[in-house]
Amino acid sequence: MSSINRPVQIEEFTVALRDVTDDELFSVKQQLQKSIAKLERTNTKLYRLINGEPVDSGDDDDDEFNEVNTDDRALFNEIIAENGIVIRNQQQRIDKVDDELEHRGLNNNRLDHASEGGVKSTESSAKSAQYATADTDNDKLDSNAANSIFI
Repeated sequence: MSSINRPVQIEEFTVALRDVTDDELFSVKQQLQKSIAKLERTNTKLYRLINGEPVDSGDDDDDEFNEVNTDDRALFNEIIAENGIVIRNQQQRIDKVDDELEHRGLNNNRLDHASEGGVKSTESSAKSAQYATADTDNDKLDSNAANSIFI
């Protein structure tokens, strides 16, 4: 496997998917879904802060953000817009993973194989062991773009 340290274009991503195992496909999809969920939670929190609504995040560190000034609003709106772009890009990648899963004759809604030869649902797989073969969280120091993926 190679490590790509630049934004991966959707075409390159699609081609790269052909060379990964079934489990890696499911892992990539799960990582993308987690990333999208986190970005959506962040956007919801930022919307609430912009609109002066209470934010119940459970984080003690967020007390300093209860009062949002004009500069903060502009920054938060920019972050929301950028997150929206990343969400759309990641959803395109999920669609490509689904296409590859369909091409392979695998069920797109399943994440991992059970020992009996069946598969577990998305909800039950969250409790199961995580695949560590692909990283799409963009949290590596050498990751320089929102669409970087390591395959």
